[in-house]
Amino acid sequence: MVSTSSAVVTSVLMVITGSINTISTKLADITESKNIDGETKDFNHPFFQAACMFFGELCCLFVFKISQLRNRPRADSDGRLQYVEITSQEDGELSPARNWNPVIFLLPACCDMTATSLMYIGLSWTYASIFQMLRGSVMIFTGIFSIIFLGRKLGKHQWIGMVVVMIGLALVGVSSVLEPSGGEGAPNPLGGIIVIVIAQLVQATQMVVEEKFLTKYEGIEPLQAVGWEGFWGFLVLSTLLVPMYWIPGSATGGKLENAPDAFVQIGNSYVVMAAILGNIVSIGFFNFFGVTVTRNISATTRMVLDSIRTLVIWIFSLMIGWEKFQYMQAIGFPFLVLGMFIYNGSIKIPGLAYPDPEKEEADAKGETWPAELAGGFNENRRTITIEDVLKSQVGFQLFSKYCRDNKNGENISFWAAIQDYRSITDEERRLRKAQNVMNNYISSHAIHQVNLPAKLRRKIEEQMEVNDAKATLYDEAQACIYGLMKRDVFPRFKASAAFDELLDVLDQIEDQEHKAIAPQGGITTTVTLRVG
Repeated sequence: MVSTSSAVVTSVLMVITGSINTISTKLADITESKNIDGETKDFNHPFFQAACMFFGELCCLFVFKISQLRNRPRADSDGRLQYVEITSQEDGELSPARNWNPVIFLLPACCDMTATSLMYIGLSWTYASIFQMLRGSVMIFTGIFSIIFLGRKLGKHQWIGMVVVMIGLALVGVSSVLEPSGGEGAPNPLGGIIVIVIAQLVQATQMVVEEKFLTKYEGIEPLQAVGWEGFWGFLVLSTLLVPMYWIPGSATGGKLENAPDAFVQIGNSYVVMAAILGNIVSIGFFNFFGVTVTRNISATTRMVLDSIRTLVIWIFSLMIGWEKFQYMQAIGFPFLVLGMFIYNGSIKIPGLAYPDPEKEEADAKGETWPAELAGGFNENRRTITIEDVLKSQVGFQLFSKYCRDNKNGENISFWAAIQDYRSITDEERRLRKAQNVMNNYISSHAIHQVNLPAKLRRKIEEQMEVNDAKATLYDEAQACIYGLMKRDVFPRFKASAAFDELLDVLDQIEDQEHKAIAPQGGITTTVTLRVG
């Protein structure tokens, strides 16, 4: 379990590195440096800056590879392997280290390359805070594209969220066009807004492409995905910098992009050099901390922190004189944040139905919920015990979701993994599973480490050191975690809305019992349930 102090530090670092990324890019744009012709001009190299950003993302791949090395098989003095590499921490099973080709990231990387280049052009034309706020428009385009290309249906709350975001975007856009603040570094605010919004349309295309083509592949870690997209983006854009040198444009010497001039200007200005290095380093760390926040806290927290990052950039720009305060921008920003929270269901509107994500996903896959899933519960449902919940598939799924949402996901995942482990009869497969459980939940470097007594942890480690993977290896540890859940999280579950949802599901199952199993015929009929 992640400590509170660790979560706070990670969250703060995500906000800091994310803010530095945008600020350093804008700093480079407005800094003058002697160019290749001997003239002192602004650093106007958006495509070169985009290539630098992709190099920063590529560094995430190096970080991922280093983390893999930490989990490589290690042999003891007798040559026995103690640990194996983990490529998936969600399903409790060892999955192949590679069942996909890195080329699958080429298309989304090209979308990202186009969007990033356009955004950097837009940022050079407008204010840093406007740039950051307008990036929220990606939510609108993603929602529309998901309907067109993924066949998804949006809920009423999502449409409302999109409308609220559009109001916020309109206020922010109008604030920079009708009330120019007079700050430096915004030569064409309206043009910048248009280019940034077009960039969000391209980025929404990237998100849809990633969801449509990449979600079917297993064993892809978030940092790994960011790293490979960085690799392809850097490779393709670096290659394109060559023909860009010969295409007419607005860069030094009348080029579309003048990479040699960019290097000269960097060499002639420590400020530009620091800004470029800050961009490369910050994008790598921002992605790393962002993935860590999503994994160890929640995706909602990451969204909140991203909103805080926008606020930090805005305040910083005001403090150093890049912008002047605009009241319409101050009104528009809360609308943007509110719309995002409504769209994602973090803020719920009374009277609107909110579908359960797990059942929504099951429906999308054409799966059904069998009527017998209610079996195993006491007749008096208010006396339902944790034993009842863990024996029932629907109860287990809802309890698991509650645990994950309340930072107890590692406990229920560990309990389920041991249930599976105990059922394995093949010794070789059971050893692999034991090693997987060890790396996921027990060892000192486990990402989902469960809270066990040191003596018990050491006992398990000693057995694993000699590859002693008996079926009862984790029984004592499972009983310990079971006791923790029974005393701590389960009472809170019974007092929560999630438990009321469980009762509603059971009531729906009872209401449709005439469609369920026919006892005399032995024919199973399934009932499709929609909750919320």
